[in-house]
Amino acid sequence: MESRARITSLFTAVLVAVVASLALAATASANTVWLCRPGQQPDPCTPGLSTTVFSPKLVPLGVTHPQAVRHPAIDCFYVYPTVSDQKTLNANRHIDPEERSIALYQAARYSQYCRVFAPVTKSSRAMG
Repeated sequence: MESRARITSLFTAVLVAVVASLALAATASANTVWLCRPGQQPDPCTPGLSTTVFSPKLVPLGVTHPQAVRHPAIDCFYVYPTVSDQKTLNANRHIDPEERSIALYQAARYSQYCRVFAPVTKSSRAMG
């Protein structure tokens, strides 16, 4: 009987921990600002993938049109560098042109192979 009570207590503790973690995850998700997320518009991580190809002497050779995978099997999470041009020490979580541009330059190519997620992060910048 004592082992059954222990198992019941352990099960209850695990269940409470799972419910608590799900509640915290839901709260965190509701507070997340997304720079990029599948289905979000605008989404700078999923632009057209057409690319102009140049020779080493910078002569245009043509345009390629890579196709994105229809149903990507994986998710990619992108954490962008500090690019804020805000004039404060701590940047807010507004999506500014700098964040959109860096996502386009660095993360967009991944959208060819995976679903790209990029949360807006709190950042501090060097003043000077």
